[in-house]
Amino acid sequence: MRFNKENMKAHIVKELLYLEKKWGFDPENGYYQVKDSDFYRVMAYGEYEALQTMWDDIQYNHIGEE
Repeated sequence: MRFNKENMKAHIVKELLYLEKKWGFDPENGYYQVKDSDFYRVMAYGEYEALQTMWDDIQYNHIGEE
């Protein structure tokens, strides 16, 4: 697979969908969905949030901005 912006976004979406299916995450529900959860679910949610941020950064060209 050739590395480019669209392939990277597609890969991130694939990972997001996997985490949504495995853990039942809802992108519209925020941190509330892991309140009082076990360690592994909270860690998976951290990965989920990081992937969402990465997708947004790539999509909207925010890479390197603070």
